[in-house]
Amino acid sequence: MNSKETKFQLNISCKDLIRDLDLGFNPRVILFRLKKESNKTKWIQHDKTEIIKDSTSPEFTKPITVNYEYGEIQSVKIVVVNVKNEDYDNFNELEDRLNGINKNVQQQKGQQQGFLNVLNVVVNDIGNLFEDYEILGMCDTSLSDIVTANGGEFNKDLSRENKKSGEISIISEETHENKYIMNLHLMGDRVIQESMVNTKSKLNKFMPSN
Repeated sequence: MNSKETKFQLNISCKDLIRDLDLGFNPRVILFRLKKESNKTKWIQHDKTEIIKDSTSPEFTKPITVNYEYGEIQSVKIVVVNVKNEDYDNFNELEDRLNGINKNVQQQKGQQQGFLNVLNVVVNDIGNLFEDYEILGMCDTSLSDIVTANGGEFNKDLSRENKKSGEISIISEETHENKYIMNLHLMGDRVIQESMVNTKSKLNKFMPSN
């Protein structure tokens, strides 16, 4: 990580997810980053959340960590999927299809409607073809929009087939890393035993604080 980069944790939740048939919800969020290779750009799977079972408004506990570089445009695509097979963890096909979208967009540079048409066809394709998961919705944004959102919370609609399919919220939190080691020596004096029956040793709990 260079001096211009800052590490952020993205805590993600969704609201009011919609699917065509009510056959259960097991949502998961996948974040893709746009990587430049020579004169080409390619969507690369960066990270994903855990699966939340049976929820149309999931609050994911596993954050996604990103390195944000100030002054750089870092495009991201956020895809929410409904996982049908919980053991399935390989989204390379999805990455390939997103890059198919990106290729067509490059060929139709400046034609926004052309992009939307291509996106709709591919999203429909994905939802119908894969038995292990289906796309519930997606949105495009940038890391700068996420980490500089008012109040530290980024909100945006998810869409599928040009229709709103839910909402996504991302709370970004800057993290700091260091290599310091702290040794604590603890001693108790006149610890009160609350019960004659409970003779277990007293334990101190330490919780992280910002």
